[in-house]
Amino acid sequence: MCTFHLHLSIKEQVDKYRKHCLWRGSDESNRINAKAAWKMVTQPKEDGSLRVVDVKSQNEALLLKHLHNFFQ
Repeated sequence: MCTFHLHLSIKEQVDKYRKHCLWRGSDESNRINAKAAWKMVTQPKEDGSLRVVDVKSQNEALLLKHLHNFFQ
């Protein structure tokens, strides 16, 4: 993830699995409703969130880090 630009569908699929893990646990057949919106879960801890890292933002940040190191 840190050296390749991930396709949007891959990022969405990873987020989908993370949501399922957070809300459902190990039981895939459990269909409970989410306790909080995903957008709220990915906010900073200072805002009272769980601070789950957004895959899209993390991928872009790691790519920029490699680009910065390349030019140094």
